Amino acid sequence: MIVERLGNLKARKIYQMVSHELCANLIIQHGLPFNFVKYEVLRTWITYLNFDACLVSRNTIKSDVLKIHMKERSILKEEFRKIRNMICSTYDLWTSLTIKGYIALTTHYVNTN
Repeated sequence: MIVERLGNLKARKIYQMVSHELCANLIIQHGLPFNFVKYEVLRTWITYLNFDACLVSRNTIKSDVLKIHMKERSILKEEFRKIRNMICSTYDLWTSLTIKGYIALTTHYVNTN
């Protein structure tokens, strides 16, 4: 319940798609695993905050993260289409402590602004 300016109690409507996107952005920004949404303490906390909140599954959040990726990818592709011959890319190869190999690609460019 939310207290309005006049002092009346009002139930807050939860928009599930906004909730999913916020959770997906949390996972992206902090590098969390998809099973983060299955943590029992998190689920208990969300239920405590709002009993009506729909808890998201690992597969749903994975799908939401991929949608954000595709949206950002298309924005970046459109940005690259506007650039003419002013891109400088470099890469680096490295191995982690667990012997996993990685390739890091860094691209610098001048945009239209």
